[in-house]
This record gives sequence, C-alpha cells and structure tokens, in this order.
Amino acid sequence: MELKYLLYIFILVTAELLTVSSLKYWTITKNNIFLYLGILGYIVVGGIFAYILYIHSELTIINSLWQVLNIILVSAIGLMIYKEKINTWQSFGVALAIISSVLLSIE
Repeated sequence: MELKYLLYIFILVTAELLTVSSLKYWTITKNNIFLYLGILGYIVVGGIFAYILYIHSELTIINSLWQVLNIILVSAIGLMIYKEKINTWQSFGVALAIISSVLLSIE
C-alpha cells in the first residue's frame, strides 16, 4: 500500500480517536459540548472514510487497517488515560488485532 493511503488512514484513525475520547469525556463530565463534538466527529470520520474509498477502492484492506489500528489505539487510551482494565481474553484479542494488522500489511 502506498504511503499516501497510509497517511489518510492515520488521519482517519486520529479523527476517530479524538471523537471517541470526546464521547468518553462526555460520559464522565456530562458536559453536552463533548457529546456534540463526538457527533460532529463521526460525521467527519464518515466523510474521511468515504474519501479514502473514493481514491482507493480496496475496501477490505482500508477498513481492516482502520479498525485494527482503532482497536489498538483506543485500548491504549482506555488503559493509559482513563485507567480502564482489560482481562486476559481482551488482551489476547488486542494481540490478535496486532497480528492481523501485520498480516494485512503484507503485499
């Protein structure tokens, strides 16, 4: 996969991480501005995803990499910032996501 497509996926994942964090923060603070930012964020995420599909039609690879990176990074944010805990099976699932991202990157 070309570097520019990986950059677009990075932008997509970053936008979704900000969106998920905003919604998580809304659940903690009950400040509705974070709810509205989260809703707006998912509209932006949908637009970015649609654009990536428009310029690169490999839905399977694009969507899989996006989801796997999202699983890994959202898990890291949950653990480090929000001090959430995951059990052994959940850790195993994240490890499998990492393995799948490596396998998907092989051309």
